[in-house]
Amino acid sequence: MPWAVDLTSAQEIRVQLTGYLDQAEGVASARAVLIKLACVQADRSVDLVLEVPTMSGYHREARLAWQKTLWKHRGRINRMVVVGGNSVIRMGASVIAMSLGVPLLTLEVEASPELEAEVDAKVGVEEDAPAPHRRRRTGSMRYRTAGNPFGRLREASQPHC
Repeated sequence: MPWAVDLTSAQEIRVQLTGYLDQAEGVASARAVLIKLACVQADRSVDLVLEVPTMSGYHREARLAWQKTLWKHRGRINRMVVVGGNSVIRMGASVIAMSLGVPLLTLEVEASPELEAEVDAKVGVEEDAPAPHRRRRTGSMRYRTAGNPFGRLREASQPHC
């Protein structure tokens, strides 16, 4: 399963997507978000946080499943926050956010300095190499902002939440 959905203590729904999201997984992950949204009090809205630093792509029908599934519940979503991802992934998130009429915030991620040095040593890139020769990497990630602004995931009190 290239995805996981959790409800955080701050009433945010966090979706972790990895690899390629095909049509069936797109439908299933969108439904999982809807289930988590049902766990939130009816008078509250949430931030939908998509962690996608290792996501490689998605099927068009997966994106459409997200748009169609969340359409009726768009008023309960404050904003979408995309953490990481390549330009295609961010563009897809932008289309979803636009179709739902919610603001979109994108946050870049960068590999930890230790991981950068380890990978550079393995592939033979000198530390002072110009930027075009240094590839963007994923792996042990940290947010470029000060720490993780979204808090830790919590254990849900209900089995489906």
